[in-house]
Amino acid sequence: MRTYFRLEGLCCANCAANIEKAVGKLPNVRSASVNLMTTRISIEHNEPDPGRLMEEVGAIARAAEPDVVVKKA
Repeated sequence: MRTYFRLEGLCCANCAANIEKAVGKLPNVRSASVNLMTTRISIEHNEPDPGRLMEEVGAIARAAEPDVVVKKA
């Protein structure tokens, strides 16, 4: 399954790379890709609960860049 989220407030390429790498290491995630220009993250996963995935991505994003807000894309 592929899910997309918006990373509102993301403006740092280094933070985007750190988020992409950390999300890619989550247990049910096969791959993750952040597009800094669109501020979207694309996640290929097998997580049955997209809400849980959104919470995990939010925690990772806030750790990398505290002003980032994760929303459904």
